[in-house]
Amino acid sequence: MKLLFFSAISLFLLIIQTSFLKVFLGSSLNLDLTLIMVVYFGLFLNYHSGIFLSFIAGYLADILSGTILGAIILIRLLDFVVIYKLKKIVYPKNIISQSFLVLLLSFIENSAFSIYFFGLGETLFTYLSAKIMPQALLNSLFAPLVISIINKAEKSFFHIKEI
Repeated sequence: MKLLFFSAISLFLLIIQTSFLKVFLGSSLNLDLTLIMVVYFGLFLNYHSGIFLSFIAGYLADILSGTILGAIILIRLLDFVVIYKLKKIVYPKNIISQSFLVLLLSFIENSAFSIYFFGLGETLFTYLSAKIMPQALLNSLFAPLVISIINKAEKSFFHIKEI
Protein backbone atom coordinates (compact mmCIF):
# COMPACT_ATOMS: atom_id res chain seq x y z
CA MET A 1 0.00 0.00 0.00
CA LYS A 2 2.86 2.36 0.81
CA LEU A 3 4.47 1.69 -2.56
CA LEU A 4 1.28 2.70 -4.34
CA PHE A 5 0.92 5.77 -2.13
CA PHE A 6 4.47 6.98 -2.78
CA SER A 7 4.20 6.19 -6.49
CA ALA A 8 1.12 8.40 -6.67
CA ILE A 9 2.89 11.15 -4.71
CA SER A 10 5.86 10.89 -7.09
CA LEU A 11 3.60 11.23 -10.11
CA PHE A 12 1.76 14.18 -8.54
CA LEU A 13 5.01 16.00 -7.69
CA LEU A 14 6.40 15.31 -11.14
CA ILE A 15 3.30 16.74 -12.81
CA ILE A 16 3.64 19.84 -10.64
CA GLN A 17 7.33 20.05 -11.51
CA THR A 18 6.87 19.72 -15.26
CA SER A 19 3.80 21.93 -15.61
CA PHE A 20 2.95 24.46 -12.91
CA LEU A 21 6.47 25.19 -11.72
CA LYS A 22 7.70 25.73 -15.31
CA VAL A 23 5.12 28.51 -15.63
CA PHE A 24 5.92 30.16 -12.29
CA LEU A 25 9.70 29.78 -12.27
CA GLY A 26 10.26 30.07 -16.01
CA SER A 27 12.88 28.15 -17.90
CA SER A 28 15.83 29.61 -16.02
CA LEU A 29 15.22 27.71 -12.75
CA ASN A 30 13.82 24.25 -12.21
CA LEU A 31 12.76 23.02 -8.77
CA ASP A 32 13.63 19.31 -8.81
CA LEU A 33 10.86 17.73 -6.77
CA THR A 34 11.84 14.20 -7.77
CA LEU A 35 15.29 14.71 -6.25
CA ILE A 36 13.68 15.87 -3.02
CA MET A 37 11.35 12.86 -3.12
CA VAL A 38 14.28 10.47 -3.57
CA VAL A 39 16.05 12.14 -0.63
CA TYR A 40 12.91 11.45 1.41
CA PHE A 41 12.98 7.80 0.30
CA GLY A 42 16.63 7.50 1.30
CA LEU A 43 16.16 9.09 4.69
CA PHE A 44 12.88 7.54 5.83
CA LEU A 45 12.20 4.28 3.97
CA ASN A 46 13.87 0.88 4.02
CA TYR A 47 16.30 -0.10 1.28
CA HIS A 48 14.03 -2.26 -0.89
CA SER A 49 11.06 0.10 -0.88
CA GLY A 50 13.28 3.12 -1.43
CA ILE A 51 15.22 1.66 -4.35
CA PHE A 52 11.98 0.56 -6.04
CA LEU A 53 10.33 3.94 -5.53
CA SER A 54 13.47 5.76 -6.72
CA PHE A 55 13.31 3.67 -9.88
CA ILE A 56 9.62 4.56 -10.31
CA ALA A 57 10.33 8.27 -9.73
CA GLY A 58 13.20 8.19 -12.24
CA TYR A 59 11.12 6.28 -14.78
CA LEU A 60 8.23 8.74 -14.50
CA ALA A 61 10.67 11.65 -14.79
CA ASP A 62 12.20 10.12 -17.91
CA ILE A 63 8.79 9.65 -19.50
CA LEU A 64 7.45 13.12 -18.69
CA SER A 65 10.63 15.11 -19.35
CA GLY A 66 11.47 13.62 -22.72
CA THR A 67 15.13 12.88 -21.98
CA ILE A 68 17.02 9.76 -22.96
CA LEU A 69 15.15 6.88 -21.37
CA GLY A 70 17.14 5.55 -18.47
CA ALA A 71 19.30 8.60 -17.72
CA ILE A 72 17.18 9.97 -14.90
CA ILE A 73 16.46 6.44 -13.64
CA LEU A 74 20.19 5.85 -13.17
CA ILE A 75 20.69 9.23 -11.51
CA ARG A 76 17.80 8.72 -9.08
CA LEU A 77 19.02 5.23 -8.16
CA LEU A 78 22.50 6.60 -7.49
CA ASP A 79 21.01 9.48 -5.50
CA PHE A 80 19.06 7.02 -3.36
CA VAL A 81 22.08 4.82 -2.65
CA VAL A 82 24.18 7.85 -1.64
CA ILE A 83 21.46 9.19 0.67
CA TYR A 84 20.74 5.77 2.13
CA LYS A 85 24.42 5.33 3.01
CA LEU A 86 24.69 8.88 4.39
CA LYS A 87 21.65 8.55 6.66
CA LYS A 88 23.82 6.66 9.13
CA ILE A 89 25.98 9.78 9.46
CA VAL A 90 23.37 12.57 9.43
CA TYR A 91 20.22 13.03 11.48
CA PRO A 92 17.35 12.54 8.97
CA LYS A 93 14.81 14.80 10.69
CA ASN A 94 17.16 17.79 10.84
CA ILE A 95 16.17 20.35 8.20
CA ILE A 96 19.75 21.55 7.84
CA SER A 97 20.98 18.07 6.95
CA GLN A 98 18.05 17.61 4.54
CA SER A 99 18.86 20.90 2.83
CA PHE A 100 22.56 20.13 2.69
CA LEU A 101 22.01 16.70 1.14
CA VAL A 102 19.70 18.13 -1.52
CA LEU A 103 22.15 20.97 -2.21
CA LEU A 104 25.03 18.53 -2.57
CA LEU A 105 23.19 16.10 -4.85
CA SER A 106 21.66 18.87 -6.96
CA PHE A 107 25.02 20.54 -7.47
CA ILE A 108 26.81 17.28 -8.31
CA GLU A 109 24.25 15.96 -10.80
CA ASN A 110 23.76 19.30 -12.56
CA SER A 111 27.52 19.79 -12.76
CA ALA A 112 27.93 16.31 -14.23
CA PHE A 113 25.31 17.06 -16.89
CA SER A 114 26.98 20.38 -17.67
CA ILE A 115 30.42 18.80 -18.02
CA TYR A 116 28.90 16.19 -20.31
CA PHE A 117 27.27 18.83 -22.52
CA PHE A 118 29.80 21.68 -22.34
CA GLY A 119 33.07 19.96 -21.55
CA LEU A 120 35.50 21.78 -19.31
CA GLY A 121 35.38 25.02 -21.26
CA GLU A 122 34.92 28.61 -20.23
CA THR A 123 31.14 28.41 -20.64
CA LEU A 124 30.96 25.71 -17.98
CA PHE A 125 32.06 28.05 -15.20
CA THR A 126 29.65 30.71 -16.34
CA TYR A 127 26.89 28.11 -16.42
CA LEU A 128 27.88 26.88 -12.95
CA SER A 129 27.53 30.31 -11.41
CA ALA A 130 24.52 31.49 -13.42
CA LYS A 131 22.31 28.38 -13.47
CA ILE A 132 23.53 25.43 -11.43
CA MET A 133 24.26 27.12 -8.11
CA PRO A 134 20.95 29.07 -8.01
CA GLN A 135 19.07 25.90 -8.92
CA ALA A 136 20.85 23.89 -6.22
CA LEU A 137 20.09 26.61 -3.67
CA LEU A 138 16.42 26.70 -4.72
CA ASN A 139 16.18 22.92 -4.35
CA SER A 140 17.81 23.02 -0.93
CA LEU A 141 15.55 25.83 0.29
CA PHE A 142 12.38 23.98 -0.64
CA ALA A 143 13.59 20.53 0.48
CA PRO A 144 12.56 20.78 4.17
CA LEU A 145 9.10 22.07 3.20
CA VAL A 146 8.46 19.32 0.64
CA ILE A 147 9.88 16.61 2.92
CA SER A 148 7.70 17.84 5.78
CA ILE A 149 4.58 17.82 3.59
CA ILE A 150 5.32 14.29 2.35
CA ASN A 151 5.98 13.12 5.90
CA LYS A 152 2.72 14.62 7.19
CA ALA A 153 0.78 13.13 4.26
CA GLU A 154 2.25 9.70 4.98
CA LYS A 155 1.43 9.94 8.69
CA SER A 156 -2.14 11.09 8.11
CA PHE A 157 -2.82 8.59 5.31
CA PHE A 158 -1.49 5.61 7.24
CA HIS A 159 -2.57 6.92 10.68
CA ILE A 160 0.94 6.86 12.10
CA LYS A 161 1.35 8.54 15.47
CA GLU A 162 4.58 10.38 16.22
CA ILE A 163 6.52 9.23 19.23
